[in-house]
Amino acid sequence: MNKKITIGILLLTATALIGVPGVLALPGYVGPLQTLYGSSLSCGTCHVNPSGGGTLTAYGTSFSKQANHGTDPTAALTAIGAPPGVTPPPVLTKITVSPATASVVVGGTQTFTAATLDQNGKPITATVTWTSSNTAVGTIDSTGKFTAKAAGTVTITATSGSVKGTATATVTSTTPPSPAPVLTKITVSPATASIAVGGTQTFTAATLDQNGNPITAAVTWTSSNTTIGTIDSTGKFTAKAVGTTTITAASGSVNGTATATVTAVTPPLPGKTVTITFVVIDSETLKPVKEAVVSMDGVKKVTGKTGKVTFASVTTGNHRYTVAGEDYSPVSGQISVAGNTEVSVKLVPVHEDEEHDEDEEHTEGEEHNED
Repeated sequence: MNKKITIGILLLTATALIGVPGVLALPGYVGPLQTLYGSSLSCGTCHVNPSGGGTLTAYGTSFSKQANHGTDPTAALTAIGAPPGVTPPPVLTKITVSPATASVVVGGTQTFTAATLDQNGKPITATVTWTSSNTAVGTIDSTGKFTAKAAGTVTITATSGSVKGTATATVTSTTPPSPAPVLTKITVSPATASIAVGGTQTFTAATLDQNGNPITAAVTWTSSNTTIGTIDSTGKFTAKAVGTTTITAASGSVNGTATATVTAVTPPLPGKTVTITFVVIDSETLKPVKEAVVSMDGVKKVTGKTGKVTFASVTTGNHRYTVAGEDYSPVSGQISVAGNTEVSVKLVPVHEDEEHDEDEEHTEGEEHNED
């Protein structure tokens, strides 16, 4: 008889507990709740009574309506989101692997990186494990370094817990051919030049490919204002009137520009003497040219390490000069000086595969009056 009474009491107790929402499940719910939305949360999040049991809050009611709240409380809490006024702590939500695709030659390597992001798309610290879907094609170590072994395609995966990100590595047996060089840039030298009316200036064009290397290309020279000055097919500009014009070297859709400023001729003062300094530089490297021979009015001088020579006690007026150097095309021209003057001369290197007409006369120089 006592045994029957005891069983009855137990059944009544169980029935009573089941009738109180959340009493039995409470300890199993608080853990996932705090993990997802913060350790400060308690039973009072879902129950009106802070200690738990009894009437549910609106949030607790939403949770209880989730069909899986008893079997998978984490999924149910995630589905309804954070309680009102609560900002969820950052949780790893996404992994992005870079590069997304890579082509690697057999025997080569490629390092992949993993960006670990929280639910707001912000970086979060997380350790990832790297795997290759086919280790016969290639393997990847703990740092993300992939080593190609055989031709084929593999999926690279970075995993942290249940979150993962992927990329694709294609292994080829040979190195793909490099793109053919294409004219990409034209640089005109000098970038600016000042020429007196009646004077000339030779411009040069450096044609470069997509890698910045020289490439052979024919250019067409034009002056934006032929009243100010004209330029021929060799890049020789002739100053006609005071003003400024843009010099353009073009090849197809690629072009480069420079500016030519034409000034009035300043009449020299009778009997005055000045100093003329020549600065000789390589038109390609823009470095000084030493041992270049500069001739002016029959007087010859050789440049030193700085590429300079100076002619002192030169009378004002017009003077012709020639600059020549080993492995360079000679340059000739005329200058009109009224004060101390510096003439910048760019020598164009002669390459073995180029033909030059040594009788062609070029004028190269930029004058700067110091007085």
